[in-house]
Amino acid sequence: MAHKAYICFFYGALLASPVAALGDSELEDLMALDLEELSVSVASKREENLRNAPGVISIISADEIRRYGGQSLIDVLNRLPGFQFTNGLNFQYNTFASRGQTVQHYSNRTLFLINGRPFRDSLTGGVNAALFTKFPLDAIQRLEVIRGPGSVLYGSNAFSSVVNIITRNDADETGNASIAATIGTHDESRGEVYAAQKGEDYSVTTAWTSTTKSDESFSLRDESGTPGSYTKRLDGFGFLGAADYKNLSLNVFRAEVDTSALNGNFPSEVYDQERTFVDIGYDVALNDTWRMQNNVTHNRLYLFTQRSEDVLLETSFNGHVSKDIQLLIGGSFEDQEGTLPSEQTYKRQFLRGYSQLDWQTLSWLKLFGGLQLNKPEQLDTDVSPRFGAIAQFDEMHGLKLLYAEAYRTGYAFETDVTFPGIITGNPQLEPEKIATWEAQLFYYGKQEEATLTAYHSDTSDIIQRVGAPGGGVTFVNGGEADYRGLEFEGKTHLNDEWSALGSVTYQENERKGDGRDASFSPHWTFKVGLSYETDDYQLGLFDSYFSKPTNLRSINPAVLEVNPQPDAYHQVTLNATFDLNHLWLGDNAPQTELNFYADNLLDEEVYYPEYNRQQINSFPLQNGRNLYARLKMYF
Repeated sequence: MAHKAYICFFYGALLASPVAALGDSELEDLMALDLEELSVSVASKREENLRNAPGVISIISADEIRRYGGQSLIDVLNRLPGFQFTNGLNFQYNTFASRGQTVQHYSNRTLFLINGRPFRDSLTGGVNAALFTKFPLDAIQRLEVIRGPGSVLYGSNAFSSVVNIITRNDADETGNASIAATIGTHDESRGEVYAAQKGEDYSVTTAWTSTTKSDESFSLRDESGTPGSYTKRLDGFGFLGAADYKNLSLNVFRAEVDTSALNGNFPSEVYDQERTFVDIGYDVALNDTWRMQNNVTHNRLYLFTQRSEDVLLETSFNGHVSKDIQLLIGGSFEDQEGTLPSEQTYKRQFLRGYSQLDWQTLSWLKLFGGLQLNKPEQLDTDVSPRFGAIAQFDEMHGLKLLYAEAYRTGYAFETDVTFPGIITGNPQLEPEKIATWEAQLFYYGKQEEATLTAYHSDTSDIIQRVGAPGGGVTFVNGGEADYRGLEFEGKTHLNDEWSALGSVTYQENERKGDGRDASFSPHWTFKVGLSYETDDYQLGLFDSYFSKPTNLRSINPAVLEVNPQPDAYHQVTLNATFDLNHLWLGDNAPQTELNFYADNLLDEEVYYPEYNRQQINSFPLQNGRNLYARLKMYF
């Protein structure tokens, strides 16, 4: 009853917001959205207005991160429309579902970019705990998120969504820096350092975070029905470096994290994960209308005894064919190699070419089309098209009609691994594919924005595990699935003090042939945030509601129901930041703030279907309330 009373109060307070009390003078001071926040680069590999970008795109700004807080990217991404952090027993802190299209514990259906460059591995395609838990939030300028396919420009993994992490570049010649220390429940502690400087023809940004956590345990019954518990570890560090000098750029991310894993039965194990990302770019103007971009991107993963080393060489040209026609054309070569269990090795190479043409046919109508050719070794060339139209009825209202295809390549764990009697890879795996139709109505005003999106996706050649002739499992292309849904997203600055945002999404899915659900994701999500800010303090309350997920028994009738059944839940966070200079220290002291953050404010125990091995009915996703205190000083 207390939970229901809170929920009624929260949503009622949002609906009864103080916008009705605004006077003329207050209206003149309304906080307008920064023009930069309406500009994105993720959709076309160049800066363009969000209204005119060919994709269904959400933006999370640094201001939103500051208002609503978070301990890691997991907290921030979980607020996106249709996104849900689903975790996993084998890989902690590792998996997000977007539009309900995640079916395993690797995040290999969402592509993550750091300043536009792909962050992925050839071993699994999606071991991302180091990124999710160790990327310094203080270094983020904004997140650009495509909901839907993006493989035409970015290649594998841009299947159900693309997340582009844009780092800060806002320092001045005197530089700026900050240090912070955080303590939290379960003996969690974290230290953070941020420093940046900018000159006439250069800029440098660095950030470091280090975390220890060793006292949070999850209890459950394993696949033999045996009760036990394992520690939710989070020890590790993350370093980010981003630098520009004239036409050259350098981006570096290095992270290590130790997480727990339960492979079917107790006892649990500890997985040591190391990620290294390095990108060197050279961007040059060829003339007044054309630019050339060259990049060398290196991704490395160490996962206990296994590793992957991937090098991507890419060149693209972007410019105007005429006043109304803009063309992007590029190509890449990727070399992948690594070590699998028992010292097995693999080596693969890929060639890709892509193009996109934008034609502003009328002042209010833009047409676009794109294509990617993907040529893996030993497989036929694959083609992914993209096309659509964007109509702007006036400066604020418009319509997007979009079609795009995307793919996910099989990774070494699926194609090259060999454990006789346990798991055998299939080197002839074809990429799994998705084709998506989308229609979006949008409104972008000075203080508010709203979008309504409908989509329909067909997936085919799905990579799935089946029994192998000699025992164990192997991987095959098989089965098709259908996903469809509606998404509403809105944001508003009510006045200088109040702001609000939220989303409502609905999705349903089914496997073609038997009509059963293709994933375990909930049909409904409701997300709403309310923020209040003064000179002395700032408050941000956010509620993410996820409806009841699909019962695993509908997929596997023989599943062991040994743990609590998953149910709907609210993920509520409260963020409070106090300016200690205004309240206590005065202007002569360094700028200092004190932050309190509460995660899972309602203290819910959350369980989710064990969607990977599908032998037990559920595993714990959330283990009660977590509280944090953070002291931060600016220099």
